[in-house]
Amino acid sequence: SGAHFLRMIRKFVGKDVFDRAINKYLLDNSYGNGDTEKIIHCLLETYEGDRAQLEKILREWIYQPGVAMLFLESKHDKGRGHRIEIRQKRFHSSGFDDRLKDEKTRFTIPLFCTIDGEDRTILLKSEGFSS
Repeated sequence: SGAHFLRMIRKFVGKDVFDRAINKYLLDNSYGNGDTEKIIHCLLETYEGDRAQLEKILREWIYQPGVAMLFLESKHDKGRGHRIEIRQKRFHSSGFDDRLKDEKTRFTIPLFCTIDGEDRTILLKSEGFSS
């Protein structure tokens, strides 16, 4: 839903940045009409991190049909220890879409996790992970 998406973006950019972006959006559009592109612009303008990455996330989640569903599988390999395998599928109201074969139909997903006691954000991308 839209609320889940906004919570994900808020966690990704940080509460202060998100609040400043929303405040800017509301002030900029207080006597007019706002739209999707204007809120994207406000988020990008206030974000202090990798703006290209944020824009990619925003546009994928806003304009691609469906939503990303993650599937996690716990595996134990001899010699490598315990690992978690993560796959994504696009979910439509009509069910799962297995046609996630190219970059354009994948979602970049910020994964928020704790590893060895440290909070981290890992980006799940079609080409692999980035932390």
